[in-house]
Amino acid sequence: MMRVGIVTLPFHFNYGGILQAFALQKAIQNLGFEPIIIEQPSNNIKQVLKQKLYKRSNIYKFVKENFNLLKLHEPFCDDELSINNINILVVGSDQVWRPDMGINRKKNVDRYFLKTVPPNCIPKIAYAASFGIDHWDFTDIETNTAQNLINEFSYISVRETSGIKLCSQFLKINNAIQVLDPTMLLEAECYKKILIESPFKTKKQHCFTYLLDYNNPSNQNIINSLLHKDIELLTAKVERNILKKFFNTQNSIEKWLSAIYYSDLIITDSFHGCVFSILFHKNFYVISNSAGGNTRIQSLLSLFGLNNRLITNNYIPQQTSTINWNIVDIKLQTQRKESTFFLQKALKECSK
Repeated sequence: MMRVGIVTLPFHFNYGGILQAFALQKAIQNLGFEPIIIEQPSNNIKQVLKQKLYKRSNIYKFVKENFNLLKLHEPFCDDELSINNINILVVGSDQVWRPDMGINRKKNVDRYFLKTVPPNCIPKIAYAASFGIDHWDFTDIETNTAQNLINEFSYISVRETSGIKLCSQFLKINNAIQVLDPTMLLEAECYKKILIESPFKTKKQHCFTYLLDYNNPSNQNIINSLLHKDIELLTAKVERNILKKFFNTQNSIEKWLSAIYYSDLIITDSFHGCVFSILFHKNFYVISNSAGGNTRIQSLLSLFGLNNRLITNNYIPQQTSTINWNIVDIKLQTQRKESTFFLQKALKECSK
């Protein structure tokens, strides 16, 4: 069986990042290949501390039980890839092509355009790679590096519509296509197997809020305006402090997914919070968050005709029509079929 190495962002305490890798691994496996997530250890003290705490957290239990992991130190070489039987490399998904994701811009660009992998030594595929934003944020040196390396990729796909334009205008390639985030390649039933009991304590209606920008006062005003007194509220906020992240009792993948599944209303500013609201057919609102990258969410909502779920400039819709999930599901099935076909074709051609 051909072995496929997946190069993606470090997991740490990122629900969406872990679940997109879980889904990509599963999708590749379903196509008859053996996927393996390539971990790239860091010598940075902050990253080492974060990794130690992460490996003692509830969130890591899910990773340990559900992922096939392989540690490889950069630079990759022919021998190292050969010894570990890696036949194809897939970069993605998530914001792998956003230079400021992480502590070292240069390392990010080099790593996720596979600079350390010798030319022509192994086929390279980009699956649903995201720039995160709709404008070019690379320096001239980073642009030159990316332009040279992108030509070594056999197949290129991006997650957002704007990514196609960025590839054409700045990377000088015209063969990039848009595909779904890996999480949407799997049916909702696949995620239901991960669920645990409802985290809610009452029989009232339930609302789950998951915000990257939780402490923003305007976000609190929006939440208050969307709630009524007969609803139970459960909140998961993204902690910026490493120790607070570790001690946060909400930090398990199963509990996070279950909170979305058992909710009647979701309020989020997270891309993957939006994704799972769609997969689980939940009434939801997405609060605009420019720091997190509005482009990602706008592109996702546009695919399914759900632009009216986005709250921008603190404008709160007084009355929003009920989501027609039949229409959404038809669009999802079409996108899922096309995205799976791209991945299947890319892997098949690269395995010859």
